[in-house]
Amino acid sequence: MAESVGKDLKGVKESSCGKIDEILKRKREQSGEGRREEDIFKSCKKTPRSPEKGRMEGEGEIWEILKGWKEEMEDAAKEVRGMKGWKEEIRMMKEEVKEGIKEQGGWLRGEVEELRREFREREELEGGKGGVEELYQGAGGEA
Repeated sequence: MAESVGKDLKGVKESSCGKIDEILKRKREQSGEGRREEDIFKSCKKTPRSPEKGRMEGEGEIWEILKGWKEEMEDAAKEVRGMKGWKEEIRMMKEEVKEGIKEQGGWLRGEVEELRREFREREELEGGKGGVEELYQGAGGEA
């Protein structure tokens, strides 16, 4: 066996890396790993399209389905972009509602403050009676 290895390595440099490279190269040649692309294309039965046969049957249908999916995805992307505009409008409407609530709240606070001031003035004019006490008695309460 040592003799056969020596025969295979005739003409190889004596460095350890060189011997290994040559051995690997010969193994690849013997197993067929170093073949050209065209040879691999012709011999491989798993490729969907080989240069010898052309297109496989049904391949056109597959491409049509893929085109349809692509168009559907583009339409969905357009819808999503359109929804972004709606989101912006909704956000603006929310801001307007918040501002309206703040304005109404401020107006109500002013009204309540005005009523309190009127009640205090009435109490002062009537000498401690009236104002809030009158409202309380008028509502059925006892003061």
